[in-house]
Amino acid sequence: MIATRRRAVTQSQALAIYDSGADGMRWWSTFESSWINVTLFDRVAARLRVGAVHALDVRQPVVAEALDVLGIAPN
Repeated sequence: MIATRRRAVTQSQALAIYDSGADGMRWWSTFESSWINVTLFDRVAARLRVGAVHALDVRQPVVAEALDVLGIAPN
């Protein structure tokens, strides 16, 4: 798989993974390689359960770090 922001490339790769029968895929972020992205395909929706929900706030260090990397000024 190639990490790129070119949608035509990533869509064809995702389709090939989907067609192979995979439940989803994971890859590194194009913003920060230590951030992991996970995409799950619709075929696994019935097996998913919410474990916990946490509100995000700009005062949380992980949120502040993400805003900084993305170049977004907190309100």
